[in-house]
Amino acid sequence: MIALSLTEKPYLVQFFFNEKFKHFPLFGTTIKFYNYQESMVRTAVRTITLNIFKLMTPDMKEIILNLPHVTYFPNLAC
Repeated sequence: MIALSLTEKPYLVQFFFNEKFKHFPLFGTTIKFYNYQESMVRTAVRTITLNIFKLMTPDMKEIILNLPHVTYFPNLAC
C-alpha cells in the first residue's frame, strides 16, 4: 500500500477515488490499522496518510473529514 500511495499522481487519483459513491478505499482501509500494536504498521499508516494528503482534492477532503473513522486524527495528534 505504501508503494501505491507513493506512486499516486494528481491525475491518477481519479482511479482510486469514487466520486459517485464518495468512497476512497485506499484511505479507509489504511486508517483501520492506525492503532495496530506493531510500530512499523503505524508508521506505514502515517506515511500513506501523508502521501494522500499531498494529493488531496476538495472532494477527497470532504470525504476524508466525514469518514466514520474520524477518531484517527485526535489519536494521531496524541
